[in-house]
Amino acid sequence: MAVSLIESMAKPFKPEEYRDEYRKALESMVEAKIQGKEIAVVQAPSVEMPDLMSALKASIDAAKKTKSKGQKVGAGK
Repeated sequence: MAVSLIESMAKPFKPEEYRDEYRKALESMVEAKIQGKEIAVVQAPSVEMPDLMSALKASIDAAKKTKSKGQKVGAGK
């Protein structure tokens, strides 16, 4: 099924359909720097990352509780 999906989406590669936006931005920044212009540095917004270890431990604890009650893990889904 996955193979047929990929095959249905596949098409010949045409490099002229794509633009290198990173290179374009870098070249314009280098050109501005050569001309003596100030380069503004934009800070990426900070993203709160979930505590994956706590989530994993909670998931394991829930699975242990379910198992200790005699139920199969994933039952009811």
